[in-house]
Amino acid sequence: MQYERVILELLERVARLEDEVATLKESASLSNESFDGEGVSPESRFADEPRMITNGRDTTKYMLDGKHYGKGRLVLAVVQKYVTEHPGITAEELMSKFDKSLQGSLGVIRTLNNAMMSYAEYERRFFAADGETIRTTSDVCVVCSQWGIFNIKRFITRAKQLGIDVTVIE
Repeated sequence: MQYERVILELLERVARLEDEVATLKESASLSNESFDGEGVSPESRFADEPRMITNGRDTTKYMLDGKHYGKGRLVLAVVQKYVTEHPGITAEELMSKFDKSLQGSLGVIRTLNNAMMSYAEYERRFFAADGETIRTTSDVCVVCSQWGIFNIKRFITRAKQLGIDVTVIE
């Protein structure tokens, strides 16, 4: 049983790394595009992109309901807001609203039991502390805390589709 858990965790790491490599390749091809002189500079073309500080770490902040958040906390706040606005929602319904493809291998939301069974150190990958878990009508759920510059864009697009306005701030 212990070996199976380790193997599954390693397979998930490999899948995440493969996703990151594909994303980096896509990013590299974008940065090598030529600009055709129609008055569009590289800076203005990517003005909606998150800013980066010198060490390469994305420090973009986001605003929801007047509060500022980093990427992971923003996702938690959006899911909490959605559940508050839909009090009768089940875990299955919630997970379908924020499907796995938005985040990657970990998914946006898992039931607490599933996260505990799947990951030995689930507290590092999911918001599982008091006040961070999500109570649905069917299960207690946890929200993934692993968000980066590329998967956060998909999540924000989905949040806006669900009527939750998120603003990118500097």
